[in-house]
Amino acid sequence: MEIDSLDGTLNLLRKLAGSPLFRKTLPNTAAILQQYLEFKRQPGESMANFLVRETLGYEEFSEAFKRLWEEQSGVDPAERIF
Repeated sequence: MEIDSLDGTLNLLRKLAGSPLFRKTLPNTAAILQQYLEFKRQPGESMANFLVRETLGYEEFSEAFKRLWEEQSGVDPAERIF
């Protein structure tokens, strides 16, 4: 099997990325951006916890934006290096 090799995980991720079930990038990026822009500090939440949560949200948005750019640039999702 293709996933029983040293590059098995990478092969599986590439197959999944090329699947028609793969999420549409533009709506996904828009939803993540909307979620990121609505970040607010929870009542009683420490600043450290808020910054960790905000940083994770920013990283998620950055990755989604990168995938959108790759899609618009014609990069085949099945050829991505994960």
